[in-house]
Amino acid sequence: KKVAEFSMMAHVKDPAKIAQKFKQSQEAFGVDLGNDPRDFLGNQKSYLDFPSELIPPLFEFGFIKDPTANDPFEREDITAKMMTLLLVGGGLRKGEPHHLWFNDIVPHDRDGCRITLFHPSEAKTNFSGEYQTMTRREYLALKNLLPRNSKGSTKSHFSTWKNLAVDKRNLSATVYFLHESYAYLFWEMYVLYMEHYRPKMIREYKRNHGYDHPFLFVSSGHDRGSVKSYAGSPYSMAAYEYAFDKALDRLERHLGRMI
Repeated sequence: KKVAEFSMMAHVKDPAKIAQKFKQSQEAFGVDLGNDPRDFLGNQKSYLDFPSELIPPLFEFGFIKDPTANDPFEREDITAKMMTLLLVGGGLRKGEPHHLWFNDIVPHDRDGCRITLFHPSEAKTNFSGEYQTMTRREYLALKNLLPRNSKGSTKSHFSTWKNLAVDKRNLSATVYFLHESYAYLFWEMYVLYMEHYRPKMIREYKRNHGYDHPFLFVSSGHDRGSVKSYAGSPYSMAAYEYAFDKALDRLERHLGRMI
């Protein structure tokens, strides 16, 4: 009926005939409404998921690089661990944590911490003072950077943003963890990250580029196979994928079986 209403020739359209044609097209695919019409065999589409029983050992053993190290950042890959916590515990898409700024995480008495995803370019900076009214795109331009979802970004800087539904007032979306223990664990690592790791990396980035940047997650050092230093640069999607694969390798060795 809606198809007929929006047609220029609505007066000669028969909604019943349109519906019948639509029904026949669905039957030709051999699927019911709601399934993927590209599946011509009528099979349900399968999806990959991570076995939930492996989440605790993944966090306990997967990110440990050197169990003998005293420095927590030499002992564990905390950057990748924090990002995995957001994906597993907060339901974020793979590209979304890369858009977080350091000030998008705040302590919260009841929930451990409160994390907010802001639109990568159009949301405000959430800073106080002279930058308060700037959009994130405008502020990043001062740092000679683009929002990470911009088409002009380099491969290492680009990160996906799949039109997350955001609050129209401030273009934001709150991250809700599945359990409060995730939030408390993330806050504990965030404090450690902000006090002992990120400032050191940002200082090196500033030495190399002449300015800093607001992105929370940063690279640890040099690109494999390159003499260029990436220390302090915004953490890339490729770097996370590599780190997560390494975590799975360690977990497989610990468990003695393939995942």
